Amino acid sequence: MPTIRRSKLKSDLLPTRRATNSRENATFLRKQSTLRTLLILVIVALLFSIIGTKRNDHHHETTLQQQQPVSGVVAPRTSYSNSRTAYSKFQYNADPGHLNHDENATTGRQQQSQSENATSGHERRQSQSCPFRKYAPQRHYHLNSSHSFLRDATYVFGTKPFILRGDGPDPVKKICIDSSSWETITPSDRHKFSDGQNLSIMSFREYPSPYYKTQNTPRLRRETITPLVDLFGASSLDDMFLSVIYVGDSQCRWKETEEQRTTFRVSELTAPPAVKTLVLILDENLNTVAQKDLLVDFDGTSKWGNKAGPRKPERSARQLDDPRFFFHEGEIWVLYRNGKAFGYEDQVHNKVHFEKKGDGDWEVYIKSNETVRVRPGRNMAMISDSGSLRTVFYIDPLIVVPLDEEVNKGKGPARGTPTSHVHGTNGMMIPLATTGEFLGIGHFHRPSGRDTSDFARHGHHYTHVFYTIEKKNSSEYRLKRISKEFVFPSMSLEGDADIIQFASGLELLGDDLTGRLLLSYGVNDCEGMAMWLNMSVVQGMLQDVEEGKEVVNYMMPEGQNYSTA
Repeated sequence: MPTIRRSKLKSDLLPTRRATNSRENATFLRKQSTLRTLLILVIVALLFSIIGTKRNDHHHETTLQQQQPVSGVVAPRTSYSNSRTAYSKFQYNADPGHLNHDENATTGRQQQSQSENATSGHERRQSQSCPFRKYAPQRHYHLNSSHSFLRDATYVFGTKPFILRGDGPDPVKKICIDSSSWETITPSDRHKFSDGQNLSIMSFREYPSPYYKTQNTPRLRRETITPLVDLFGASSLDDMFLSVIYVGDSQCRWKETEEQRTTFRVSELTAPPAVKTLVLILDENLNTVAQKDLLVDFDGTSKWGNKAGPRKPERSARQLDDPRFFFHEGEIWVLYRNGKAFGYEDQVHNKVHFEKKGDGDWEVYIKSNETVRVRPGRNMAMISDSGSLRTVFYIDPLIVVPLDEEVNKGKGPARGTPTSHVHGTNGMMIPLATTGEFLGIGHFHRPSGRDTSDFARHGHHYTHVFYTIEKKNSSEYRLKRISKEFVFPSMSLEGDADIIQFASGLELLGDDLTGRLLLSYGVNDCEGMAMWLNMSVVQGMLQDVEEGKEVVNYMMPEGQNYSTA
C-alpha cells in the first residue's frame, strides 16, 4: 500500500508540475522580451545622445566664435569674453539670419534653454534668441521708390541717399537684451515684443581719443564707476562699452496683415509687457554681458517733473525715453525725455550713479534732485569743452546754447528763417583733436511732418548726415563741414534700408584720422544696431561749407549740385 500510495501520489503531481513549468517558461519568455525591448531603447537613446552632443558642440562652438574677442582681455576673476559661466548671464542664439533676397523669408527659430549662473553672482535667466528681424515689404525704405515725397524732395548736395556699409567681419552688430524677467513669449516661435530702440553706446576708456590727452583730463574718472571697476577690473573696462536703450511701445508691429505677422514672427501682444530703460555692459565685441534697469532715486524732498510737491522716497524705474549718454567733468550723464512727467517737447538730463549691491551685484540710477530741464527742445547734442557744457540747440540754422545760463530762455530760429528740417541725433558731439572741430550726426525724415500714417506712428524714410562745427570765438560756432545723406544697410532686405533708422550714438576710439568711429542706431523702433567705420572714410565723406552758409543752402533737387545752383 505504501508503494502504491507513493506511485499514485507521484502520478497525481505530474499535471501540477507541468503547469508550473509552463508558467515558468512563459515568465522567462516575457522577461526575455522585456530585456530585448529595454536593450533596443538604450541603444536608441545612446544614438540620440551622440547626435545631440554633436549638435550642441557645434552650437557651442558657433557661439564662442561669435563671442571671440578681437584682442584678448584678462578679467580680474575669469574671462568674460569667451566663457559660458563668466560675468555674462546672457546666452543667445545669435542666429544672424544671412541676408535673403526674398522679402518673405523668415529667420531661425526661437530656442529656449537655461543659462548658467554667472561667477559674479548674477541670477539664472532663460536664454533667448537674438536674430536680425525680417520685416514686411512696407517696412523697407525702397531706395528706388516713386513716392512723391521722395521724388520731389531736396537732398544735401542734390544727391539721394547711399547705403553706408560698416567695416570688419560683422559690418552690422545687433545689440541683445534679455526680456525673460518681464515677458513670456507665446507662441514660442514669435519674436519678443521689442528688442529695444534708439540705443546709445559709449566706451569706458579714460582717454578714448587724443583730444582728452591734450586736455590732460580723463573723460571718465574711474572713481565714478567704482562698482564696475571692482567687478570687471579697470584694465578690462578699457575694452568694454556702456550702452543705454529704451524698451517700450515699439513699432515692431505696425499695419501688418495677420498673414504678415505670422510670416515675420511678430509678437501677438498689442501693448508692451513693460516699459523700461536698460543700461547694458558690452564686451569688446559688443556682446551684452550685464543688464540693469536705469532707476530714479527720489529723496522725498525734491520735485521731479510737473507734478506739484516732492515724490515719496524710493528708488524705482521710470520711463526715460530716447536716452543717450554723454560725458562731462569726468562723469557719465544721460539725456532723456519723459512726456508724462515733463511734457513731450522737453529734454532732461541727469548725472548717472553706480552703487554696489551685495557681492558682485550693482545698481545704476539717477537722482531726482540733480535733474536739469532743457526746454523747449529735443534731439540735442551736448558739447563738453574746457569745463563748460553747451548744446547744439538747432543744426539749421546752427544755434549752440551754453547750459550754464538760463536755457529756458533760449530761442530758436527767427520766424520765416529758411530751414532744411535737419535734426540733431547723437547725445554728444565728438571732439576732433586734429582740426579742433566737433563731429555730430543729424537726420532727415521725409515728409518732414510727424503725422501718423500707414508707414509709421511718426516720422519715416529717415536719412542721416555727418557734420562738423568749429568755434568762431569763445561763444560762437559755425557749420564747418557736412556729408551727403546716407542710410544704413537693412538686415532684412539686401540692397535696401529700413523705413525707420535713427542714429543716437557716436563714439571715437583712436585719433580722428585713422581711428574708428562707432555708430549706434535703432531700426523700425524695434531693434538696436551698431556699426564701425574707419575715420578715413568719415573724413572723406565730409565736404567744406562756405563761411556764412547753413545746411539749407546745400539742399538741392536730385541731379542739381551746389556749383550749378
